[in-house]
Amino acid sequence: MSKFNEKAFLILFVLIGLIIRYLPFFNELKESPILFYQPDNLYYVRRVMTILNDFPKVPRFDYYLNFAEAVDFPSPPFYPFFLAFVSWIISLGKANLHIVELVTSGVTAISGSLICIPVYLISKKIMSNKYALMVSFISVFMPLHYWYTNAIDGDHHALESLMALFLFNSFMDVYKENNFKDITKFVLCLLIIFLLWQGAILYAGIIVLYVFGYTLLYSRDYKTSRYLGFSIVFLRKYLLKFCIPPIQLVKDRKT
Repeated sequence: MSKFNEKAFLILFVLIGLIIRYLPFFNELKESPILFYQPDNLYYVRRVMTILNDFPKVPRFDYYLNFAEAVDFPSPPFYPFFLAFVSWIISLGKANLHIVELVTSGVTAISGSLICIPVYLISKKIMSNKYALMVSFISVFMPLHYWYTNAIDGDHHALESLMALFLFNSFMDVYKENNFKDITKFVLCLLIIFLLWQGAILYAGIIVLYVFGYTLLYSRDYKTSRYLGFSIVFLRKYLLKFCIPPIQLVKDRKT
């Protein structure tokens, strides 16, 4: 199968994913405020509106989460600032509530539909292109994935799942080729996913455990040992910083 046909199929899968994520909720998206099913969507819409209304000031606390004393934002900043930037660009600097709602909805649905691409990239590394396309097509319809990536029932986990699969794919490329381009893609994916959600340490942990296990089996493999060392240093110096504040926040609330 030619690369052109593969890309055509992937584009078709993405379009199908968008249709099934938007079509059932078309009427709900017409009016504002949109009745999102998940409270996280409402939370991010409010954060984005705060960012846009207070620009160029950067909001540093949330007065709704612990009214009236307020509390620092418990989640990393990338997702709400990304939504705010897209809303600002689309509206030419005049974003309102409905535009922010539609952008929040759109990023969720698009992320859910695009998941077929990293699924295909990973699958074709371990099976034929034909079966990789079949797996990619099925991924668009997976019930649980569809549930949290449809137009009015998703949140940052849609984009997070997409980036997690790109992270695993880039790690497989680094492990295979070990060139600067692949290492750069891996580091960028790792950075973005940790700026999306502090719980992304779970995904990084899977990679570290894999490299650690492989190193134990093949201790003479210098390249793998180097990856293990890089992963441990990265986790120790940077990733834990995203986990300690939320843990401390929970402890403070209990006391």
